[in-house]
Amino acid sequence: MAKIDTDKLLSSVNIDDVAKRLGLELKAESSSRYMAKCPFHNDKTASLLIDTSRKQGRQHYHCFGCGVNGDAIELVKELLGLEFRQAIDWLASAYSVQMDRGSGGKSPVRSSTKNLSSGLDLAMTQYKKNNESARLGEWAERRSISLASYEQAGVLFSKHQTLSTWLSTLRDPYEGRTAAALLEEAGLVRKVRSRTAASLDLPLPDAGISQNLYKDAFTGDRIIFPLLNEQKKLVGLAGRAVSSMSSAGPKYLFTKGFRKGEMLYRADVAFSKLKSDAKAGEVNLNLYLCEGFMDALRLESYGLAAVAAMGASLSGKQVQLLKNLNDSLAKEVTLTTFVCFDRDEAGLRGAADTILKLLGRQLDVRFVWPVLQDIRAVSPGRSSYTDPDDYLSGLSSELALN
Repeated sequence: MAKIDTDKLLSSVNIDDVAKRLGLELKAESSSRYMAKCPFHNDKTASLLIDTSRKQGRQHYHCFGCGVNGDAIELVKELLGLEFRQAIDWLASAYSVQMDRGSGGKSPVRSSTKNLSSGLDLAMTQYKKNNESARLGEWAERRSISLASYEQAGVLFSKHQTLSTWLSTLRDPYEGRTAAALLEEAGLVRKVRSRTAASLDLPLPDAGISQNLYKDAFTGDRIIFPLLNEQKKLVGLAGRAVSSMSSAGPKYLFTKGFRKGEMLYRADVAFSKLKSDAKAGEVNLNLYLCEGFMDALRLESYGLAAVAAMGASLSGKQVQLLKNLNDSLAKEVTLTTFVCFDRDEAGLRGAADTILKLLGRQLDVRFVWPVLQDIRAVSPGRSSYTDPDDYLSGLSSELALN
């Protein structure tokens, strides 16, 4: 899409006319203020303000009931279910506004967003730029694993509100709006909908995007895991709370629309390793199948091919991925999948179900878990461990491999 001057677009349309085109019935309160029933919640009274004044900023809408607010672009985007760029196209076409290309001048925002195909790519760029390597190292040390193991997997440390803070620094109106829209569409930031009158102040300021307009979906400090499919394409992000006692929401958060059951974490690396080993003449290959990210990365740090199902069960799609891998190998090569799920009720049930599914596809599979003697050799006072990473963190790589 050609770069368009959003200020020119917004100055070429009146938000009350846009609202009428979109089917809202407006009642005039004054020459510049209209009220309508809010289409974003079950509005019994007209609580949506349409303000056409341009004296103190852009024309905007604001609901006193549910707090939604924005300008004409946002109104089209939300009511028609369009993406930001589609909403711009709709307005430009409806009001015959010529799409002006940018002047080509340099800007810090343009260099940040150029050639980025999605909000996931844009987010990863910012997470990398703002990665707290020292804090990631401290977190890795507490888990008795090398920082290099995490860095090799692209794992990053994100401070609270990394993305929304970056958005607040943008000054180019179009680039700022585009960046915010990409991140919002990817489910990585969300617009804050205030119920207070303060939210009537310029919903989208000319000088950058106000930080308090957006909040990161990954609340609090998070460990960021890039999720790549077996073709090495970034298809999602996961954010793990740094502290197990965190008040920042669930332990793990995923990007909007990410389907855990359609991929295996680290399959891009593990599958490539196994295929390479087979080409080098190895005929007995082992793949370790875990529940979680940390388990897979722990085993990977020992030089093993390991993937995570990201849950205590294996979907039909994930089974098919393993079947495809097996079938891609030469006939003389044997691939054995070792199921290393957590040793709790969900993990044991999931392991049993997974083994049956893999056996049903004629795949070689085994269940692996330390016996009581092994556990007491590591921790004499314990009789059990819940997950593989917890158990393996107390072992050297030599003992773990034995």
